[in-house]
Amino acid sequence: MRDPTPPGVASIGEDDRLGENRNKTSDPAEQRNCASSSHIFPYQAVEVIGGDSVNAIKCRLLAKTPSPSFYEIEQARIDAQDRFEVKVEIIRQMAPLHPEGDWLGRGAQALENPRTATGEHSLEKLHTLLSDLESRGVNSESFSQLKGKVPLRRGGDEHSTT
Repeated sequence: MRDPTPPGVASIGEDDRLGENRNKTSDPAEQRNCASSSHIFPYQAVEVIGGDSVNAIKCRLLAKTPSPSFYEIEQARIDAQDRFEVKVEIIRQMAPLHPEGDWLGRGAQALENPRTATGEHSLEKLHTLLSDLESRGVNSESFSQLKGKVPLRRGGDEHSTT
């Protein structure tokens, strides 16, 4: 049987469905462009880590805009990706520092900001939290603030969601 995929377009195989070939292309020119770019976003938009995802953040960012333009949607997507990436790093820092907390299941709750219209901290604030955690660990002010905001794991489940 002949492959119906047009030349120069990567076909979707089993590895692609598993996410193992994300950001790959069979076009040599595009491969060079991807290789020269400074950063490829490592997560799927629907991937949930710590109870949050890029799509969920994007929806919160766009919630107050009744009819967003294409530009606003793209900006929200980029902003959501940036925030998600930093949130994941914070969650990954906190998980071993505070093993009682359900960081991988619901850690994003600790990063909510009810004082903003979107419920999101600014990207700068997230970077500040991450930097503080990286430099001072359990002795950081960020650790003290965040550990009380995440639900505790139940019954020793590594990734509890209840």
